[in-house]
Parts: sequence; C-alpha cells; structure tokens
Amino acid sequence: MTNYNHILHKAMTLLLTAAAALSLCLLTGCNRVDLPETGKYNVSVQLDTKTIDPSEVGSIVIYAFADTDGSGNEKLVGYLNEKVSDTDTDGIFNMTLWSRGEDGYVDFYVLLNYDSRGFKICDTNGEDVNFNTQTYSPHDIQRWTVLRRNPDNVPSDVSTWKVPMSNLEEKTQPTGGSPEPNRRFYLEDIKGWQVIPIEVTRAVSKVEVWFWSNDHLTGGNQPYYYYSITSQTITDPIAETANIFSNDARNSAGTATTIITNTKRYDAHSTDGRTNVGLSYDEYFPQYVENTYFYSSDYFKLIWEQYILPNTLFGGDELGQGSTGCTELLVKYEYYKQERSQFQWIWPTPSKRSTRVYLPKSPRNTKIIVWCGLGKDVDSSFNYLVVEWDETMNIEVPEFD
Repeated sequence: MTNYNHILHKAMTLLLTAAAALSLCLLTGCNRVDLPETGKYNVSVQLDTKTIDPSEVGSIVIYAFADTDGSGNEKLVGYLNEKVSDTDTDGIFNMTLWSRGEDGYVDFYVLLNYDSRGFKICDTNGEDVNFNTQTYSPHDIQRWTVLRRNPDNVPSDVSTWKVPMSNLEEKTQPTGGSPEPNRRFYLEDIKGWQVIPIEVTRAVSKVEVWFWSNDHLTGGNQPYYYYSITSQTITDPIAETANIFSNDARNSAGTATTIITNTKRYDAHSTDGRTNVGLSYDEYFPQYVENTYFYSSDYFKLIWEQYILPNTLFGGDELGQGSTGCTELLVKYEYYKQERSQFQWIWPTPSKRSTRVYLPKSPRNTKIIVWCGLGKDVDSSFNYLVVEWDETMNIEVPEFD
C-alpha cells in the first residue's frame, strides 16, 4: 500500500508540474521562464489573488530556507527582491533555489511592500531591515516588527500607499490535524517549474469614515442645512505591532497621531433641480429612497480613509464609550442653518462641533467602517462595524436617531 501511495503521489506531482508549466507559458509567453540548469530547483511563487489584488503589490522579497544536511539548522537556499510596477504584476514571481531540504522541504518567507510609504519593517533594535542583504536567518525574520513612519512625513492620500503583507505561520486545522501549508512546501527532485501557492495577509488595519445627512430642503420657509466636515484626528495607541510573520496579538506601546483635513462642503438637499441654493457648491448628500439599501455609497460619502496598525488589545464597547487604550477618532465639522425671509436666504453664522468616537478592536487585515449621520438637531450619530478587509458588506446597521 505504501508503494502504491508513493507511485500515485509521484504521478500526481508530475501532472501538477506539467499543468503549472503550461500555465506559466500562457501567462508569461515562455520567453522569460527558461528551463533551469541541472541540479537547480525552479519555483513559481504564485500569490493568492482571491484575497488581494495584484495592483496592491509594489515590492516583494522572498527568503527560502531549508535544512540541507539534516542538522536541524536551516540555511538560505533562495532569495528574490523585486520592485513591481502597477502594470507589471500578475501575482507570479519566478526564482531559482540552489538547494532543497534533505527531506525535500523548503520554508518560504514572503513579504510584500517592505518600502511602504506609511510603515516600515524593523528589527528588534528598531533599526530598518536591510532587504539588500541575504544574511538573515529564520530566527531574525520571525522577530521583525511593523513600525509606523513619522506621521508628519506620511502622505494623507492613502491611494498612494502600498501596505505591508506577509505569509503568516502555518495554521492548524480546527480538528487538530496537520497544519495548512502556507510557508513550508515539498519540492520534487525534477527539472521544471514547481508552483508554490502563497496566501499573504495585510499586516495593518484600515479605518473608513462615511458621512450622510438626513436634512433636506423641502420648500417654503423651512431651514436649509449644509455642512463643512473640516478634519479628523486619529490617535492610535499602537505605534509598533508584533512580528509581521505571526498573527500574535501582542502590541508595543507608543502613541501615533494623524490629522487629515478636508476642504469640501456638502449640501443637505435632494436632487430636485434646485442647484446652488445654499452656500455650498461642492457636493450634496442624496435623499434616501425608501426600500433601498441605506448603508452604501448611494447615500454616504467616503470622507476619509486611513491605514492604522492593528489594535487587538482594546476597543470601545457597543455604545462607543471609551476604555484605556482605544483607538480614538476625533471628527470636527461645522454646520450652517439658513432660513428664507421674504424670498431671500439669510446668511448664517457657522456653528462648530466636534465628536470623539472610540473605535472597537481591529485585528490585522480588518476594516473599521464608521457610519456618521448628521441629524436635524445637528447632533452626530455614529455606528461602526469591523469586517474582514475583503468581506462583502451586507450587514444591516441600526438606523440613526
């Protein structure tokens, strides 16, 4: 039976390898994937594009280690360091290993976007990791941390950012079975390309702040509102997070504060053909249409989005009340209330408000979505939810007061 299983395993491996080589030819045209030299192990590291988009990759470094002599000590057997343009990635990276483990296994450490504009990768001394060297051991890599860059020098437009990602430690099956292979892979002693499927996870979290107003001009002498949502300040109690190659929940102390401003003004009226009625000429909040999904871009406007380090230790409760160590969101806004008098609008004096929101726990690779409603009494109402970064949001949130 053992012989039969071994033969079946070898046959399946050859079939998979042939299929992988064919797919590589289709994807790359075969002009940059020449067959390897005798005795080399050529692998095609393929990122799991079901959870990330290839456009999120700006740089990649891969370290491959193996126990080549059975001593129990892993040595570097492969290294790749590439910058990736937005139009030149398909999530596939080819590299040659000069050896494999005595047992056939190789451990891959994959790190994306080590040169992120908002975060940097540091060693245990807090110094920047030098990704141009090949002197690191698995022990060194497993101790790297993610550090926030100086907020004063970080661009506020997060669309320009590429956030760090890595392949985490092996995950044990819920039944207690063998770990899922996300770092260690068996290499056949064959000449050809072998596919290494890697699932990466974002090492940070994200905050999105959406606004909507339910005050609309309905005619007559009824008041008319518009809002200037001026700034948000995120005070993050986590300035450094634990091992980038681990899902460890520990965080390091330190506080980082980021302020983002906004210059747009928002009318609170419906699209009934009356334009330039108030003081604002920028944008408006659409009026809600009955029996349609409320919490969406149809009504809410994304005012800010910001990447933060994951905070898995603390968080506000369901009422939004604070606790020590919360990530805090301070929103400042102004509102103007106009009324008609003898067919003329009375120019208002702006009223300034600010509201502090205590955000809930945010593990890595999650997104906090804050829904902000500005009501008729001009008090703000905040609801929030935490979802997996890639999760489709179809969760009903309670209506605003």
